[in-house]
Amino acid sequence: MNELAAGASGCRGPRLRDMACDFPSIFAQPSYTAMRRAAILGSAAAFQPPPTDTSTHSHSLFNPAPPEAGLITYFVPGWLMRLRVSSKAMAEFKSHDDYWKFSRSVIGRARYVFEPHTEEFLSTVIGTVRERVATIAPDSVLLRAQLGFEWRPSKVDPADPNSETVELEEAFRERRMKPLRESAREGRMNAKGIPCLYLSDDRDTAMAETRPWMGSLVSLGHFIVLRQLRLVNCCEPRHRFHHVPTPHFEPVQREKIAWGELSYAFSEPATPTDMTAEYAPTQVLSDLFRHHGYDGIRYRSLLGPGYNYALFDLDAADLHSCQLHIVKNIRFNFEAHGTAYMTMKYYRPPSSASTIDAESSAGPN
Repeated sequence: MNELAAGASGCRGPRLRDMACDFPSIFAQPSYTAMRRAAILGSAAAFQPPPTDTSTHSHSLFNPAPPEAGLITYFVPGWLMRLRVSSKAMAEFKSHDDYWKFSRSVIGRARYVFEPHTEEFLSTVIGTVRERVATIAPDSVLLRAQLGFEWRPSKVDPADPNSETVELEEAFRERRMKPLRESAREGRMNAKGIPCLYLSDDRDTAMAETRPWMGSLVSLGHFIVLRQLRLVNCCEPRHRFHHVPTPHFEPVQREKIAWGELSYAFSEPATPTDMTAEYAPTQVLSDLFRHHGYDGIRYRSLLGPGYNYALFDLDAADLHSCQLHIVKNIRFNFEAHGTAYMTMKYYRPPSSASTIDAESSAGPN
């Protein structure tokens, strides 16, 4: 319990930016009405969590309830967390570089008829996914941004039918805030023609994902989740190991490494210059999760502080409202990484440079 409480001290759910989640959890979110009230008051403290039955639970951070149907339940103020307990033997990854082998295979060798080690990798992913399942409650609010706007004609004096008409900038209409069903573009989670609804739990993150520039206008929509959704929670940290023999890793470590690489692959931002073949690993995994009945994927954003969500069903969330935002500031922070190089044209070996300096200092005879 102490280890669990320590690991959960930073659990993040939609719209609560002070919380983060790196362990298997199922979270329920405050209602949409409560969230809108908090937005109006401008403070996360405005959320009113559901009342806790103090007669059956103590006031500690995590108060265990009796396990039910293979689940251990913990109540946190305003949240419900459940850790799924499986009595079956856990599937094991064979190597710490299983994900790398899988990605190389589906990118460059066999994408539609899998190689044996790819099938084995995918089977192990499904065998270990149950502890990484999260649910999102109905009425939860997620956000989606689209770069751009529409022009709306408006009369200068609405009361005067002969008044001059001007065009005003306005957020995109509802039809533009969801992917097109018949002509969906290729994305990191979806192949071309198979739509996927990409959302975020943080306003700035949602808009940053559109790659805006200073002064650009972004349409930001608030979406209401219409039903309970079961998501694969791909939020594990990435572990980098090079040239380390597999026997040095225990099965639990290999699992963390594989899911860390998998999670990073989902989080890596898609860009127009990407080769579409690079999307194959995450598209295959998304199809795998969809096939096994999951509603989407939750993953970290590398462009903002929030988390992103890819929902397989476009009708799982509905647009509630939309507003136009202007980008006022963009900040980056860089530091040198690795070793710089010099082109051969300007390269001078140290011995040559010393000779030239010596001749220059000697002067003419």
